[in-house]
Amino acid sequence: KTLRASSPEDFGAILDYVHDRSFELHRLQLDLDRQELRIPIQLDRKGLEGLLVIGNAHAFSVRDDAQIGEGDINTIEYEHSLVTIKGAIPVDLKIEVSSLNIELELPDNAPLA
Repeated sequence: KTLRASSPEDFGAILDYVHDRSFELHRLQLDLDRQELRIPIQLDRKGLEGLLVIGNAHAFSVRDDAQIGEGDINTIEYEHSLVTIKGAIPVDLKIEVSSLNIELELPDNAPLA
């Protein structure tokens, strides 16, 4: 199943699945041809994954104060063409976008967070 957010009001449904879930920094992929940042999200400890796709992306930066190679998702914010993903682990992602378009691709058996 796929959840979509085109406004900040839509973030709640996505956060229901990804809140406190982790991602590995080395697996982040910015595809400039498709204008997407792809973030594989670990949904459980058995290897079940979802894919968070930030559309209309043209650049991103990572603030990795934890220095452990992974982050988690606590909040998703959008303001002035910037999507910010913050976690409990001190790792933040800032994604520059031309407009807001976020998709979460989930397996059918994805658990709520």
